[in-house]
Amino acid sequence: MKSIQKKVETQFYATLSSQLSQHKRPLRIVTAFSGGPDSTALLVLLQKFRTELNYTLEAAYVNHGIRPADELSQEELKVERLTSEMNIPLHQKNLMPGFLTSFALKKHTGVEAAARLYRYRFFDRIMQKSEVCSLTALGHNRNDQEETILMRLFSGGGLEGLKGIPEERENLIRPLIQIDRLSIMSYLESIQIAFVHDSSNFEKDYLRNKIRLDLMRQIGEIFPEGTSSLHRLREDTLSILNHYNSLIDEQCPWTSSGGRRICNFSDFKRLPLVSQRSLLLKNMNLIMHSRYSDNRIPRSFFNPLESLSDDKGMILKGHGIQFYKKQDRLILEQIERSNQWDHFFFNLNLDSPYRSDRFTLELKESCGISGGDKVLDLPQEVNTLIVRSPLSATELRPYTKKKQDSLTLLCSGRKVLCVIDADGEILYSWRENKKRLEIGRNTNHLCVIIIVRGDYAPGRK
Repeated sequence: MKSIQKKVETQFYATLSSQLSQHKRPLRIVTAFSGGPDSTALLVLLQKFRTELNYTLEAAYVNHGIRPADELSQEELKVERLTSEMNIPLHQKNLMPGFLTSFALKKHTGVEAAARLYRYRFFDRIMQKSEVCSLTALGHNRNDQEETILMRLFSGGGLEGLKGIPEERENLIRPLIQIDRLSIMSYLESIQIAFVHDSSNFEKDYLRNKIRLDLMRQIGEIFPEGTSSLHRLREDTLSILNHYNSLIDEQCPWTSSGGRRICNFSDFKRLPLVSQRSLLLKNMNLIMHSRYSDNRIPRSFFNPLESLSDDKGMILKGHGIQFYKKQDRLILEQIERSNQWDHFFFNLNLDSPYRSDRFTLELKESCGISGGDKVLDLPQEVNTLIVRSPLSATELRPYTKKKQDSLTLLCSGRKVLCVIDADGEILYSWRENKKRLEIGRNTNHLCVIIIVRGDYAPGRK
């Protein structure tokens, strides 16, 4: 056991010290922590070397609200307990049930990708709260690298996709990227640190899980050295692309002007299509602060490049950018985002209560009600209920700016029955007098119970 401990710590120290060498002190590291084996090992190892490598350490946890409540509750307790025992400050965010699914629909992506996007936004907000140089540490390991290369290879990622997960970029570092999953598990066992088991890692609804549980296993059985070959392919690809891209930069130079990237149309048109895509991704990252470094943009987005004409006008628009021709120049710029809301929808029924950080909505029959909580009487014709966020400025207008960010609407079809703020207070009810159900009456009438839980708060740290 001591040999695996030394092996993991030696490899981790070599990777981390190399990643930190270019950053000035004082230095602050915020590590993504979910309680799973990778993030737990990352937390423990960062804690071990923080004095020697001279940085402060904090942790960030996001409860996505997409797994069973009892499992998430246990996970949250373990995350809080371990960070408390290690005296590491914890930044915590709890998402309301149904939010992430709606967020994914809004972003036209899967739940897994939406969860990743939301986590990164949360990490960015934490980074912005300090003037000290700050880095986010992520727990990707060697196996994650292999799975990512395969995903991008078969998803049409091309040469750029074979670059896999970058070990570091801007304010992101991945100190575990050279260590395999089995070694990480063995390391935690050797130092007797428990971790959380995420049941969703075994659900084949997610593409990465299918690759991890099925494809990687079959590759290992047929090609015992297959994973090593993937890493050699990645290294060769990186070497070739670095050399090739330096030549492309000379053939088609870009300049900056007012936050835009500009190049000559004729220089760009002469390049092969693969070079055009590579240059665009590189310059998109420059104006979008490395948002696209993981190359998650569909290949089809670049299809209009195949038929570039001398006519001026829009060539590409989407993913936060627009790329167009003006006279003899090509201009790449960021699209200004309009005011948008993150919507969520949740179907409320007798078997499925809605829970936020501060209150719970339960649909019940009146004959089973006891006193103590707020009760909302329902129209007799109601048979389906939806809990959602506001969908337009019209629904937000009656409320103050402070209230608008935390409104929850209870609806029957298009009819808004009730508006509730973050503290579970009723701001509007479909009955003007906000009539409460008469407790103890004999009729078996449906109603909604608002159970306020004041010990929980959104975005609690």
